[in-house]
Amino acid sequence: MKLSTKLLIMAVAGVIMVIVSFVLGGTLEANESAIVFIAVAEMLYTAGLGLVFGSLFTATFRKVSDRMKSTLGILGLAAAIFCLSMLDQQRNLPVIFSPGLLAYPALGMACMGLAQPFMSARCDLD
Repeated sequence: MKLSTKLLIMAVAGVIMVIVSFVLGGTLEANESAIVFIAVAEMLYTAGLGLVFGSLFTATFRKVSDRMKSTLGILGLAAAIFCLSMLDQQRNLPVIFSPGLLAYPALGMACMGLAQPFMSARCDLD
């Protein structure tokens, strides 16, 4: 399977996860007893955006060495954890731009680092 096909599948899966999270969160937001499903919707949203950014970064950095991709993935994971905690602390503050929003591209870098062995195994580089 070509690398571009794998990246397209990864991006489409991320978009589907974001859409499902919006539908699930929108239908259950009025129901107070469905707190677990709302948490699942938030996790789907975060993972879906991470996959979309991960496919973009994998396509962008496909000429970079595997060691550098792994390093960027580890740094992206650390940045994503820090930014998600910052986003959680600023949840009820009226801010226009929160540095915590950088968690989604950082999570994409982590997804790129995790998906890198699967993307380079037995695929035609375009």
